[in-house]
Amino acid sequence: MCDDLGRVNGTFALESASISVAEPVAESAVHAVVAAGSFHTGAARRDDHVRSPAFLDADRHPAIRFESSRAVRGDDGVWTMEGSLTVRGHRAPLRLTIDSLALRDGSLRLSLTATAPPPPAPPRT
Repeated sequence: MCDDLGRVNGTFALESASISVAEPVAESAVHAVVAAGSFHTGAARRDDHVRSPAFLDADRHPAIRFESSRAVRGDDGVWTMEGSLTVRGHRAPLRLTIDSLALRDGSLRLSLTATAPPPPAPPRT
């Protein structure tokens, strides 16, 4: 069995979130919690596997958390939030790029792309 999913487009249900806008904007903060068991792509077999102990282990670790450390506006005007993601009790750096933002039916809808920075290079000897 392969544990590498590659690129997968899916959705999670947002349990809670807060956005604090600061001055300067780069010091703004985002905190979000999504339900691991809500992962959905429309492919039931894959979704069940992603929620299983092999990946998210949603029954034992029901919450996925993101906490930002800073906001960065790129030269292209696109905003990213750099911070950490906690999944299955493990914390790792993550960058969220805001692809789109809209207000629909009284709800804020975001489309985000998540990327993990490459691991640090091993020390030179």
